[in-house]
Amino acid sequence: MISLPTLALWLLASAQAPDPEIAVISAWLPGRYDTFAQAAADEARGSTYRHVRAVLTITPVAVDALPPGAAAFYLEQAIAGSEAAPYRQRVIVLHRVNGAIINELYRVKNPSALVGNAPAALALSSLMREAGCDASWELAPDSTFRGIAGNDGHCPSTLAGATHAVSVFALTRETFTTLDRGLDDAGIGRWGPPAGEVGHVFVKRRP
Repeated sequence: MISLPTLALWLLASAQAPDPEIAVISAWLPGRYDTFAQAAADEARGSTYRHVRAVLTITPVAVDALPPGAAAFYLEQAIAGSEAAPYRQRVIVLHRVNGAIINELYRVKNPSALVGNAPAALALSSLMREAGCDASWELAPDSTFRGIAGNDGHCPSTLAGATHAVSVFALTRETFTTLDRGLDDAGIGRWGPPAGEVGHVFVKRRP
């Protein structure tokens, strides 16, 4: 029979142990990526829709006041050659909620201060939560982590006449595939790839 002090220590250790799936995502996600191979393939076959040549940098970042076991990352995405003017800067926070790995999305209040200079730490007060844009990560049978945000129409976007955005993503050890589309209330695409196109396949070039 396990003594009460021993059981208490075991429960404490279990509560503090890293989440194994969040640990894998945290190991795979950081790095510098680009879509150069995909863009070159589009050009070679004369595709009607051509994915842009983009670069993506993902860096772990410490954010205060997060739930126990949470992990946070700073993302910076830009057209190749225009890294000084990124078109996307976000912080994502991963943590468990009722058994699911939830991806919370935040904007940075002063994004220009971070361009090309990924921070080691950020205050939660320096971020703005993108309400309605949470996603959940799930481990697929092919050992890929996959998720979707905005499928309920609650992730707002007003770009080019859209009313909401839908983002689908997939993560492997070497790639991060993202498909972002803006839709109006009738479900008509207003920005992003046309229906049926695959997302941008970012290939990791270095950790």
